[in-house]
Amino acid sequence: PSATTPPPTPAATSEPPVAAAASAAANLAAAAPVAVPPSAPAADTDATAPAPPAAPAAAPTSPPSINGRRIDVHMMKGVAGLGVDLRDVSGRVVVTRLKEMPPGVPHPAKLAKPPLQEGDVVLAVNGAEYSSFKDCVMRIRSAASAITLTVSRGAE
Repeated sequence: PSATTPPPTPAATSEPPVAAAASAAANLAAAAPVAVPPSAPAADTDATAPAPPAAPAAAPTSPPSINGRRIDVHMMKGVAGLGVDLRDVSGRVVVTRLKEMPPGVPHPAKLAKPPLQEGDVVLAVNGAEYSSFKDCVMRIRSAASAITLTVSRGAE
């Protein structure tokens, strides 16, 4: 009588479990693609296809007005720079926020003559107009500790 060998169990195979899983995944990937019923919308997976036309954009925001009072703000840069956040708003550099200073640290924007305010639109740095937001920030950072910002303030 010959002894029959039982079929191998997964634990008894020579393939480690990770390799078996990878092999199963490869078999799934090689399987025939699943047909999509005609009623189902096709997903756009072609990265080279042109993008669909954009939805109509909201009305563009108008740039901050530079028709307010033109003011030269004289200030000293502090350990935290000017103590303000600047933002590019439609091509204009605008003071969007006065930063909080640690206790005992003087606030450069508040000590400026006259004080710098939220909403001020920077027109020039030390008398030189800038060409871009990046250019304005570079001029501020490279300036000596005493700096003059020409701003527009109070335009509606």
